[in-house]
Amino acid sequence: MKKNLLLLFVLAIAFASCKKEDATLTPANSENTQRSISSGLRFTKKVLIEEFVGCSYANTPCSNYLLNSIASANSNRIYVASLHLNDVMEIGQNLPLANSFSNGNTITVPSAMINRTGNTGSRLMNWQQYNGTIQQSLAQSASCGLAISTRVGNNSTDIEVMTKFNSTLSGAYTVSAYLVHESINSNASNYGQANAFNNTTNSPFFGAGNPILPYNHQNVVFKMLTATNGGKINATAQVSGGVDTQRFSSDITATQMAKDCYVIAFITNMTTREIVNTQKVKLGMNKSWD
Repeated sequence: MKKNLLLLFVLAIAFASCKKEDATLTPANSENTQRSISSGLRFTKKVLIEEFVGCSYANTPCSNYLLNSIASANSNRIYVASLHLNDVMEIGQNLPLANSFSNGNTITVPSAMINRTGNTGSRLMNWQQYNGTIQQSLAQSASCGLAISTRVGNNSTDIEVMTKFNSTLSGAYTVSAYLVHESINSNASNYGQANAFNNTTNSPFFGAGNPILPYNHQNVVFKMLTATNGGKINATAQVSGGVDTQRFSSDITATQMAKDCYVIAFITNMTTREIVNTQKVKLGMNKSWD
């Protein structure tokens, strides 16, 4: 009964109606889906959800389902980055990142950080906190934005991340960047996803198996291009109209490229340790300010 009530709560949020943004024309050489602003100093507030998941954690399917439902209703402003723990998709920086924001508390999986918000205690939230925190973050104004250009060569990629400000900001700000697989779907047994809802009749995962194999692992971070705290933005750029540029290079295999790779870049206020804005683009394409 407890499990059924929890799932009903999750599904109620997941299917809640969200106001979508107006459609606009998209330039042929970019993924820019927001209307351009002539001043160049107005930025859309976006939200990065860093979700900690793992194949052996049986509540992961419901967390995935909820976040993907919320994000798909506002895909131009909400981005999900899944950080795997204790499975074949884990990378070395994932656990240190979770530990650095858990305030010494036990890490619960699944859980998520929403723009890394929060002042006290762990910033890893449970799924009952997801939607409210996301909506609060979307309602905030943006004092800075990002543009990304990418180039893919022979087994390598070059990425340029530009940050721009519309007011003077004091304190230290940094840029971080992830490489993300849109989807990993494998029949290999070590990619099977434990499923606590296999016998829950009102669940989208009822009868899917335990584990679910194959399982569609979405938004999987497979490389961090910066250290946990990111690369420092030049303080002289933190003024109205100021621009800072940071460049990254990374090896990438044909197999990785075949999985549809994206870049997610974000700006962090190092005083509060919160993400103040983010941007996403498909690898090989460009994304302008919005």
